[in-house]
Amino acid sequence: MNQSTPRTASTILTVLALTITAYFLPYVVSVLLLFFSGTVLAVLLDAITGTAQRYLPGGRTVGLLAMSAAVLLAVVGVVLWVVPQLVTQVPELVQQLPEAWQTLRTRIQNNALLQPMLARLGDPAQWLQSSGVLGRATSVVSGAFDLLFNAFVITFIGMYLVVAPDRYQAVAVYPLHPQHREKAQALFGDLGRELRFWLAGRAISMATVGVATALGLYLLGVPLAFTLGLLAGLFSFVPYLGPVLALLPALLIAFAESATLAGWVLLLYAIVQVLETYLLTPLVQQRTTAIPPALLITAQLLGGVFGGLLGILMAAPLAVTSATVFRRVYIEPRDQALARSD
Repeated sequence: MNQSTPRTASTILTVLALTITAYFLPYVVSVLLLFFSGTVLAVLLDAITGTAQRYLPGGRTVGLLAMSAAVLLAVVGVVLWVVPQLVTQVPELVQQLPEAWQTLRTRIQNNALLQPMLARLGDPAQWLQSSGVLGRATSVVSGAFDLLFNAFVITFIGMYLVVAPDRYQAVAVYPLHPQHREKAQALFGDLGRELRFWLAGRAISMATVGVATALGLYLLGVPLAFTLGLLAGLFSFVPYLGPVLALLPALLIAFAESATLAGWVLLLYAIVQVLETYLLTPLVQQRTTAIPPALLITAQLLGGVFGGLLGILMAAPLAVTSATVFRRVYIEPRDQALARSD
């Protein structure tokens, strides 16, 4: 047999394996993101369950029942109070955004200094069509179905994990050597604590940003203040990028009223975000691992490339998880070894 035959076969098999991996990688990433999202949900539900356990007699079972009741009450509250306002305001928002854009274009056309910018920008409809965004927008129905299916899967994963977390942790550490299982259990505990505090911080920040923005827009007289404030609160779940996206519709609607009102709206969003970024977030998340903004934005962009919307949403908790694992597995053992050597 020619000596090059095994080498050729090995090369072919390697290329084939890489091709198969590249082909199935998006599907694997999607499944892993769904599982991680369910894990994040389980951490949130476990925090509610643990809080109920501390104040109610009856142990874990009573805590789970109290958590289920709290979630059910929250859902009923959203359905009874938030949904009716959204049903009224969202169609109006969808109708006003194109009108606001046309008003903005008209004002720019009447301004000699801004006319070159408008000519360079072109027609938004043609831009959307050429970029393929308009075509993707026609698949909203299928996208909504995918969103509901993903939410269904994430909910079930989260519920199963929170009911018996010790069982799933035991399964996860079983392949490890017995002397490493205790370290793995400690790492799981750290990850749960970090995600718990991160989620608590995000929830407080989202509520504060949403209420402050809605109240500020209402006082400024901006239409649809409730919906715009709700968008600001929800989008703030995604640090740095989310607030920018939440600003655009509010700024556009305000600019349709007057440039002065748009300036006040821009100032309002800037003040809210500065307070949230430099005052509120450091206070509520001082017990979690700090992620530099540049790294977090990069993680969000990568999450969008590989995981779409769910990848963007999970980029921050994934970054917190990765930073915690890196600290426990590499940084702390290295520092301990250096301390012993000194």
